[in-house]
Amino acid sequence: MTKITTISIQKGGVGKSTTATNLAAAWALMGDRVLFLDLDPQADATRRFGINPRQEGLKTIANLFTDGNLPAAETILRRELNGEGAFIDIIPSHPDFKEVVRSLNARNTGLVKDILRDIANEYDHIVIDTPPGDSLVALNAYLASDRVIIPVQVEPSAVEGLQEVMTALTEVQRGLNPNLIVAGILPTMVKRKTSLSTVSLANIREAYPDLFLEDWIPETNRFGETELDGLPLVVIEHKKWRQSDGTKAYNKVAERLR
Repeated sequence: MTKITTISIQKGGVGKSTTATNLAAAWALMGDRVLFLDLDPQADATRRFGINPRQEGLKTIANLFTDGNLPAAETILRRELNGEGAFIDIIPSHPDFKEVVRSLNARNTGLVKDILRDIANEYDHIVIDTPPGDSLVALNAYLASDRVIIPVQVEPSAVEGLQEVMTALTEVQRGLNPNLIVAGILPTMVKRKTSLSTVSLANIREAYPDLFLEDWIPETNRFGETELDGLPLVVIEHKKWRQSDGTKAYNKVAERLR
């Protein structure tokens, strides 16, 4: 049965796209069939898979939102990951998608669900990357998903930020998608052996003990550098004897939530 997972948090710059791309790639490397749907107009995740969102003739999520007759299959790009048969399918985003987002209204909340209807059964996992903020795009993702993973930067305001997204998700669970669950809260950008990280981790764990994922993601420059490589870090280090702590952590989370 397909697991549809949205990666979402209202604040930007917390490792959301990093989390989405590395978890999706980790599942693909485990042999699962994975579709990645980039709903963020910044298209960071699209670039992290080595796709130029502005390449001529590329069909993207913007086309799917504006053309109800366009089959989702016509927008999917297949990206090989390791030369040994592992691959991931991607519906890319585009910077112009932000104009489409601005035109959305309350009648457009089922677009993602409609887009995935005919292709979802072809995959073990569908991973959705959403833009930061409380938007109709995020609501579209929530209505199409089975579960949400919430990445949160470890900082003093982390719990406050979590309260905002949890409130939004609770409203969805009470109404439009009662089957939606929060699969976990994933601390990111954790600075080892600092009092700030220690206290912030403890605060998040205390506030959400049942959702807190212990396999938190350490801060490392390697995640940002991989955009130049066109592959997530878990792919680049897949066969390495010595893997970074970031890769190890994402692989553990992927295994836990597989």
